[in-house]
Amino acid sequence: MILKVHEKEFEWFNEETGKTMVDGLTIAQIIFAKARPNVKVNVFAQLDRMKKIAPSDFNYDMVRWLAEMEATRVDIELKLKGVYHEDQFILDVFAGCEQVKCKTFKDEMTRMKNRWLLNNPDNWSCSYITTTMLMHYTNMNAPGVDTWAKESAETNQIIALTTRIQELEK
Repeated sequence: MILKVHEKEFEWFNEETGKTMVDGLTIAQIIFAKARPNVKVNVFAQLDRMKKIAPSDFNYDMVRWLAEMEATRVDIELKLKGVYHEDQFILDVFAGCEQVKCKTFKDEMTRMKNRWLLNNPDNWSCSYITTTMLMHYTNMNAPGVDTWAKESAETNQIIALTTRIQELEK
C-alpha cells in the first residue's frame, strides 16, 4: 500500500485552543494503527499455516516442499525475530519427512531425528540436516535408482488394495 500525505488535506478544529489543526501524518498514523493488524497476530497465524504445509501439497517433491518451508521460516523471522526457533523448524522438517510414502527415506529421516534428539551429532545445524535430507531424496530419485518412485508406487498399491478389501467386506 502506498499513501501520499498532503498536509493541508487533513484539518480539524481543536476545541480547547480554538485553532484549526493541520497534521496529515498524525491522521495517517491513526488510520494505520486502526487498520493494520498486530504483527504478532500475523506471525502466529503464519506459524499455524506453516505447520500445515505438507510434502503431499507438492506431490512429495521434497525440494519444493523444503523451499516453501524455508521461505516461510525466513519470512516469519524477518517479521518477528526469535519467535520461531531453529530447533522447532528442524522438528517440523522431520515431521514432514514422516509423512512421506517412501519407507526407506522415512526410516532414514527417523534415524536422523532420533540421533538429533539424543544429542549424538557433532554440531548438526539446520542447514546440515536439510542438506542431508535433500541429498537422500536426490539419491533416491537418481536415474537408474528410482527407489523413491518404486516404494511410493508400492505404498499406493497397498493402500488401494486395502481400500478395495474394505469395500468388498462391506
